[in-house]
Amino acid sequence: LLGANLVRHYAPRSECTGWYASNPITIDGAKLERIDITDHESVSIALARIHPDLIIHCAAATNVEWCEQNPRLAKAINEEATAFLADQAAQFDSKFVFTSTDSVFGGKKKRYSESDRPNPLNSYATGKVRTESLVANANSDALIIRSYFYGYSPSGTRSLLEWVLVRTLSGEEVPGFTDSYFSPISVQDFARALDIALAEGTSGLLHLGSSDRISKYEFARIVMETYDWDMSL
Repeated sequence: LLGANLVRHYAPRSECTGWYASNPITIDGAKLERIDITDHESVSIALARIHPDLIIHCAAATNVEWCEQNPRLAKAINEEATAFLADQAAQFDSKFVFTSTDSVFGGKKKRYSESDRPNPLNSYATGKVRTESLVANANSDALIIRSYFYGYSPSGTRSLLEWVLVRTLSGEEVPGFTDSYFSPISVQDFARALDIALAEGTSGLLHLGSSDRISKYEFARIVMETYDWDMSL
């Protein structure tokens, strides 16, 4: 979702290469390559060939249940591969951006700042907290972004927005949590905010989100109201 949209954002104005694991897509102006990010040798060879000025790392295993059931593979993808990329970026003198998650917080506070202590509630979020530390230790200039983004995925990965739309179009009820809050940001606004952060040379932790704090239930209602659909929540 995010990676494909960022490639679309940057391809018209720069030489852009995107990596994918299993869902090949075509994006005008960009070169797309299949890479297994857990294969460190292949990653190193590809980076040596490209020698990028900027690496934006969006790939992750995000399904919470899958991460619980496959802890070793989840660690290889989410932690070890990310730490290796951060280290490689430092060696190639490439700016490194790591997209973490707002799930590092347990949700007890209304608002979170970059200085707040993480409180992950599952293995996926716990792994992301560890990865943030690994990235910071491997690459002192890295930018670590915590966010919750939504949008349309050209690669077939379904975001919360698309999940609501698909269930509504198929006539299914759309369940929405009233006690799970977030500050979602569209992938387009994420890209524009990232442009600003990069132009300013930002490093360290950065929270990107909307000014609104809403529940998942409220988000689903907004989506359905936008399309003027029956709100059977």
